[in-house]
Amino acid sequence: MRPATRIAARLVVFALVALQTFALCATHALAQPYPSKPIRLVVPFAPGAIVDLAARVAAERIGSATGQPVVTENRPGASGNTGIAQVLQSRPDGYVLGFTSDSILAINPHIYASMPFDPLNDVTPIGMIGAATQILIVNPKLPASNLREFIALARASPGKLTYGSAGAGSNLHLGAHVFSSMAGITLTHVPYKGAAPATIDLLAGRIDLMSATLASVIPHVRAGALRVLLVGATERMKALPEVPSADEAGLPGYKSTIWFGVIAPRGVPAEVVDILNTHLRAIPQDAAARKRLDDAFIDPMPLTPAEFAGLIRADWQRWQPIVKATGVKLD
Repeated sequence: MRPATRIAARLVVFALVALQTFALCATHALAQPYPSKPIRLVVPFAPGAIVDLAARVAAERIGSATGQPVVTENRPGASGNTGIAQVLQSRPDGYVLGFTSDSILAINPHIYASMPFDPLNDVTPIGMIGAATQILIVNPKLPASNLREFIALARASPGKLTYGSAGAGSNLHLGAHVFSSMAGITLTHVPYKGAAPATIDLLAGRIDLMSATLASVIPHVRAGALRVLLVGATERMKALPEVPSADEAGLPGYKSTIWFGVIAPRGVPAEVVDILNTHLRAIPQDAAARKRLDDAFIDPMPLTPAEFAGLIRADWQRWQPIVKATGVKLD
């Protein structure tokens, strides 16, 4: 055999061996059970908020159930849009997940003139963590000991009473806006850069009303520094047994909650979604995780991916006319 022929033959053999090796490695990689490496959970808000606490409950549950570490990564910006956009641009393999609230997927699309993603088509819903009921609180110096007295006070002086929020278009803003619309009263909105400064002004009596989560104001409520007029739900809260529900207080049908869940980019394999959803739906049976949620006044919502997708779409449709009525628009 000529030298050139021998060299060519060797190259062919080498190429065949290389292809076989590559095929075996690829098959092995595909056969690896999920997850086989650490997972990133992007939280599009700053540390310390109620959504951050709920995200860490989810991360710890997935990590303990799978044996793989789940690293939470806070990436705030643009009311949550920045962090979620980064998640949805990542590889759809289940190793980069996003933690979201209803404000990002159901409210932001109607507020921002340009969204970096489509919440109805670019998202793979994984599973829910829970929902926090909002409450309506006032400064106790206000001459209104219950909802009916507050509504009467507001009707006597339209536009004089004020309500604070964490910012225009936030859950807290829209929750109070829905309340005033259903009650048939006119209140003046005072937006703040976060719930904390709004709460400070409510305590000082510089504003009259706020919609808030109980976790953010519970010390002030227990100390008597803030008065709760009602809870935005059809039933009373266990933590506030003396406070009437919206129906009992005289505002039937009023409901205001903030929900939290885990999502992934479009195209994540169905088997990966099922694995993660199974672990998230088991949170109510995890005593330690359930206690952390209870302490933050978050009610578990163990939904399937299909149920979660339905909730996103329903809330997207529900918030559209409400946001339009407020006239809020952000660039």
